[in-house]
Amino acid sequence: MSTKDPHTPPSLIHLSDRRPTPQELPAFAREPAPASEAPPVDAFQSLLEPLRSLELGHARVFEELLALARPELQRFQLMPVLERCRTPGGLSELELRALEARLGTHSRRVRRTPWLATQGYPLAVHADEGGARRGPAEDSGVSSRHGLYLLPDGALGYVECLVLWKKRAPDPVEPALTPLRARRVTAQEAVGLFPLHRLLGGLRALLWFDRGAPLEPPEPELEARRTRFLELVERLSRATEEHARRVWRLRFDPR
Repeated sequence: MSTKDPHTPPSLIHLSDRRPTPQELPAFAREPAPASEAPPVDAFQSLLEPLRSLELGHARVFEELLALARPELQRFQLMPVLERCRTPGGLSELELRALEARLGTHSRRVRRTPWLATQGYPLAVHADEGGARRGPAEDSGVSSRHGLYLLPDGALGYVECLVLWKKRAPDPVEPALTPLRARRVTAQEAVGLFPLHRLLGGLRALLWFDRGAPLEPPEPELEARRTRFLELVERLSRATEEHARRVWRLRFDPR
């Protein structure tokens, strides 16, 4: 039995004494995590020095291998670089000239570059597949091609070409080429433009006549240059293999 007096008024709860529910508590935005400060530019550039040194080292080895292969240029019958980089292909000469006219005066100035008229040996050529044929319904397309050529004076010439192909049934598709840019490059620029193994493959083909028959018999010192070439490539390969192993290790042990 309750002993509470029924005449006693109920106790009052003031709002100021009531504890707020979790839903009524004010929400405060969390303090944002402090952003990591970007390293100073000079400090970051210093971290890249070994990578620059690696590219420079590749360029120096490439230069030495280039000197071993260059004497064989005089024993080959080579085409002028312009004849390799400007061909009507599946177009008529009139259509090719019309295409070049639409490209403006810049294209005409490039074709008049003096060293394009000299003979050159293709060390590496890369075709862009972005505009390649994608199906039987397509009858034309445009892509690009760039190549590196060894010139008789030992310089390296780099050429970028516009490639235009057009179907002419029942004839096979032959792309038309015209140069858009042409400049001489250094050995260091060359190893930045093409993978080193592609360039060394081109030099090997020159030393062993993989891309044509020599016009004259080999000189007595050719075998010595071939031997030196293989020795340098083997040493470079071993050093690169060790470097690649250490780089791959970063995936599993970043310390």
